Amino acid sequence: MTLLLVSCHGGLATALVDTARMIVGDAGDAVPVAFTPGMGPDDLTEAIEAALRSEAADEPVPLILTDLAGGTPARVAATIAAAGRAEVVTGVNLPMLVEVLLADPAQPASQLAAVAVRAGQDGVRDLGQTLRDQGVLP
Repeated sequence: MTLLLVSCHGGLATALVDTARMIVGDAGDAVPVAFTPGMGPDDLTEAIEAALRSEAADEPVPLILTDLAGGTPARVAATIAAAGRAEVVTGVNLPMLVEVLLADPAQPASQLAAVAVRAGQDGVRDLGQTLRDQGVLP
């Protein structure tokens, strides 16, 4: 089973994981790792490494979802990925997390990363334009 970590600035990772659990129930599992005020990159690295040690002793390569490409969570995750120890997708959003949690957990992280990217992109809609196209709005 592929381990799923979500690492974001502030309380976003915990909020996303908690909200996704409201939607998917017991389907899948994700571990939030917060990058909070006062933490530096080394602190976040240790927090992610601790999550990897405690959650994935015998697990295959994990998938790490982060918020901002270029932000500290993404840079830390990229360092882990560069060592061949994780797959990383940036731009995490709720549709992405829900789809990954509902996907077959036996898939390798690289396939779950593709699911994440597709679901994340598909979840972004201009609802106003859709309603105008349907004639609901002028």
